[in-house]
Parts: sequence; structure tokens; C-alpha cells
Amino acid sequence: MEIINIDTLIYGCPYTRPEKWRFGLRKGTTTVIIKIDTDEGLFGLGEIVCPLPPQFIQKYIRDEISLILKNQNPLNLANLRNKLLFELGFDWMVDFGGFFLAGIETALLDIIGKAYHIPAYQLLGGRIRDLVRFGSYIFSAGCDQMLDDVTSLAESGVQTFKIKINVDEDEEFRFLEKVKQKFGRAIKIAVDVNQGWKRNEAIKKIEKLDKFPILFIEQPLERNDYKGAHWLRQRSPIPIALNEGISSVQTMKTILDHQAADLLVVDILSVGGVIALKQIAGLATLNGIELIAHSGGELEIATMMMVNIILTEPGFRYDNDTYAYYLAKPIQLQINAELKHAALPLKSWTGIGCDVDFDELQSRTQEIYFSPFDQ
Repeated sequence: MEIINIDTLIYGCPYTRPEKWRFGLRKGTTTVIIKIDTDEGLFGLGEIVCPLPPQFIQKYIRDEISLILKNQNPLNLANLRNKLLFELGFDWMVDFGGFFLAGIETALLDIIGKAYHIPAYQLLGGRIRDLVRFGSYIFSAGCDQMLDDVTSLAESGVQTFKIKINVDEDEEFRFLEKVKQKFGRAIKIAVDVNQGWKRNEAIKKIEKLDKFPILFIEQPLERNDYKGAHWLRQRSPIPIALNEGISSVQTMKTILDHQAADLLVVDILSVGGVIALKQIAGLATLNGIELIAHSGGELEIATMMMVNIILTEPGFRYDNDTYAYYLAKPIQLQINAELKHAALPLKSWTGIGCDVDFDELQSRTQEIYFSPFDQ
């Protein structure tokens, strides 16, 4: 079997309302969807949530990655990954190369699973659970609207919610107070600071948050402040999670050396791809660190790749992140509907389990939302 073509399309998915966070306003998410075709008629799909202008990602795949992958055997995943790592320098440009590796590895695993008529999770070691649970982000929109969102989602089965704070502190704490009054400890709230606090400021904020049912605090300090994260863990009654601070297997070693995290919020796009995440997950479990799947606005292709990973790793015990509730134009309606109801039950699939009509998506008129700093 040989790779004969790599095609891409840009897909812009608006949110049902804008997401406010400390870096600005996101009106939607833009991904580059990858389709790798083989000479035997099989194809695989991958997805890259755009950290860079999507036109650049398309051009880089066409001008650089395609030249390496064409005429190669897609079943040789490790060999092709090494070619990308060392011929394109992704091994030392992790923040840049990881996004490409994630999309390409996903598409290759999709092909391999289809070739052998098995799901991708079987290629990753086999499943250890039958269900993958999800929570939901709650977009900042004023206390009353946020409470309505929580109420609606809780009625559909969602038990864990995440809010980004440092946008409007008064409204955020009003929301937390109302959630506490209405739900008590029946639901869980995580807060994502996105590196927004200094050390002493963090202690004061945590003291205010401790009266609420907070599950964990995500990335309170600057991403490289691992000593500070350890210092804060020693003083915080609420678990400390890292997200921006975990970007590769190498940074995982730094986190372990500094004992910097209670939890890691991870995804294939930001840590260097599927294989890298599997390595990080193994180290986390070995060292007693819990894992949660992060979402940066991924659509259903990247989400299903994460589902296949979560099924194989014991560390994912918490409810995982998804933007499903706020996606106005998802690419796979059935998967999106299941995500809104908090869980993806184990089903029979081959590959990653998310086939979409690539040509139909290509025909849609797209608006580009430059993630993550759309204004």
C-alpha cells in the first residue's frame, strides 16, 4: 500500500456565541482537515486546530510534508513519524511540529485501522474502559446566561463544567455563588486561568475560590514557572493542573522533576502528537498524576482520536473537555450530539471512528476564525 495524495481543506466553525477569555474574543474555531489517500482506495482523516494562519498550514503540508509522505507505506507509522521528526526538524521545533504530527498521525492511524478492520484504540494497546465521559466549557456571558447553560447541560447529563476566569471577576464569582446555591456539590466546576496570575496573587484568588466546589485550577501561573507551580501546590487546598506547561515529553520530565502538577490537561495537538501523548500518559500514570483531555475548539475528528487514546489509558479518570455545546456547525452531527450528553459509549468502528464527507465539506463557504487570538 502507498500514499498517493494528501489533500487539505480549511473548515471554519462559528460558535453559538463568542468565547471571552483573557487573550480576547473567539467567535469560532478554524481547523485544517487532512485527507490521506492510498493506492488501495483507503483514506484517513486528520485535523489540526490552527495555531497559525490556516493557509500557511495548508501550504506547509503541500510543499513539505507531502514530499516526505508520498509513495510511502502508510502502515509504517513509526518510520513516517521519524521522517517528519528528523527531516523537517519537528524533534526540536515541538511547539510548531506537534500540531502537524497530531494531524498526520491521526490520519495514518485511521488508515491502518481501516486496513485491518479494527478501531484505532486496538492499535494503541486495547481498551480498558467502555465509556468516555465529557464535561463542558461554559462561555463567559454574564452570570444568568452562564447559569442557564449549566442548568440545561446538567439536565442532559453533564456533571463537570469549566470556566475561564480573569475576564469579569465580579460576574465569575456571582456565577460560582449561584451554582453553589442551586446545585451544591452535585456538579463540579474547574477554573482555567490561562497563566493569568502571579504567585502571591494566586494565593489570594485561591482563598476566595476555596468556598466553592472547585475541582481544580488550571494553569494559574506562567507556563514555564514550574518552581512556582510546585510552590503553589504546597499552599493550595485545590488541586493544580497544568495545560500550557505541558507541551512535550521533555516538559513532562521538567514537571516531574519539580513536582509541579496534580493533574495534566492534555491533547494531541499541543504535546507533539499521538505517540507523544501516549508516552506522557504512561509517565503520568507511573507518577500518580491524573489526566484530562483538553479541548482548544477541536471538531469531531481530533476529538475521536482523543477518545481512542482515552480508552487505552488508565489516567483519564476525570470528565474530559469539549466545546461541543457551542459549535454551531459541527462536521459530524451524531458524535456532536453524544458529546453534548456527556458521554461517548463504546461502539463498533474502524480507524478513528469519524468518517465525514470530505468533498461535501470542501464545497461549503467558509469564514476563517483565526484561533486562538481572534478579536
